[in-house]
Parts: sequence; structure tokens; C-alpha cells
Amino acid sequence: MIHKLKAFAVHIGISLVIFFALLSFIIYFWYPQPFFTSDGGWQGIRIIAAVDLVLGPLLTLIVYKPNKPRLKMDLTIIGIIQAAALGWGLWVVHHERPIATVYAEGAFSSVTANKMTILGMTEDKLKAFGERTPVWIYSKLPDDLDALQEIRIRAAQSGRGVHFETEFYTPMDKTARDKITSEKLNVEAWIQDRPEFKQTYEKFVKRYEAQMDDIIFIPWLARHGRNIVALSKEDLSYIATLDIRPPEVDEEKPEYRS
Repeated sequence: MIHKLKAFAVHIGISLVIFFALLSFIIYFWYPQPFFTSDGGWQGIRIIAAVDLVLGPLLTLIVYKPNKPRLKMDLTIIGIIQAAALGWGLWVVHHERPIATVYAEGAFSSVTANKMTILGMTEDKLKAFGERTPVWIYSKLPDDLDALQEIRIRAAQSGRGVHFETEFYTPMDKTARDKITSEKLNVEAWIQDRPEFKQTYEKFVKRYEAQMDDIIFIPWLARHGRNIVALSKEDLSYIATLDIRPPEVDEEKPEYRS
């Protein structure tokens, strides 16, 4: 049994090195914050961990026996199975990674790579809107209410949100940033009658008290939840995610925007 445990320990040690290398790559390149926690980064890591840290080492523990005939072949087959499963897991994580976040109608909404492909927006086309990865895009919707309502109806009929209307995409330039800043969410007004969110907000304020004048709050609508993100007023760089549910469209009131 001790030989089995040694083989298992060696295999899991190698797997851990691979796992943490992949984890660093995924967080840095495919799922930087706030996308990692809001858009499936954790879910993807669980798939990879199940394959890399459980499947391969467990098979080694089962089949390993010193001087066993064809042991090398068995271990090679295990390695091939693990590599194939790991490749599939990476493909899923890559295919469903957030490739853009689009600001439309007062909120940022993330869009995955596979959905952007359906919309005909390749990575090369997205580079026209900025070098940030995932790219941050401003949706310049018409000011005319009738035209805007037509867009909303069209989006609803297609089963997609307004942020999928790619014809209105524009780069996140100073004009766009100023517009977003002017539409920032007034978190204090929103949580006034919602005590379940007050403690979260108060903790944030206490931590970032010296920076509060330079921070704006924007609703963040992602695949795995609705939250509020704190961004730098100057360049919209990410600061933190607040576990506070933002207003729904039918909950919006003028005092919630400032």
C-alpha cells in the first residue's frame, strides 16, 4: 500500500504544479476580476480541479503496483486520459470566458466569447473598441425614446438584452466614461430601506474611506449573479465587487442615480 501512496503523492504533486499554473493563467488572461467571481471562473476551475487533481491521481492509486506487468503502459494510458479530459476542461473554460463587458442602460453586462461569435464579433473586431481584455465597450443608444423603445422590443423578441445590439458599440473613450459617471448608482439611496445590504456597504466605505470621492458604483449584470461594482471615476478601473443586488429595471427611481 505504501508504494501506491507514494505513486499517488508523486502524481498529485505534479498535478498541483499544473493546476496552479493553469489557475494563474486563467485568472490573469481569461477571467480577471471582476469576471472571475461573476462569470464562471470558479466553475471552470472546479472542472479543471476535478480532472487534474482527482481523476489522474485516483486512477494511479488504483492501478499502481510495483513490478506489475505493463505498468508503464497503464500509467501512459492514465496520462493520456488525464490530458484529454484536461484539454476538454480548458476548452470549455476558454469557450465560455467573458470576452467583453458592455455598458447599456445604466449597467455593465458581460458577454462570453461564444455569444460574441454568434453576434459576428471576432476578437480582431473587438480590438477596435480597446486593448483591455476583456474589452470594455460603451453602447451608444439613441436618445430618442421611440427609437430606444423599438430597440428594447427587438432585443426582447430575440431573447437577448439591449447590450447585444452590436451596431451601437463604441469605444470606452472620455465621453463614454463621463456619461457613465453621470449615471452612477447612488448606493446610499438604494440601500436606505434594505438593511441586509447596509453592512456590506459600510464595510466597503470603512476600507476605502480616503478614496470615496474618486469611486463610482455601477450595476454589474453577469452570468452568475447581479452585483454592484466599485470603479475608479478616472478610468473605470476595477476596485471591488459589493455583494449588493442592484435595482431591477422596474425598481429604478431618479434618486437612485446621481
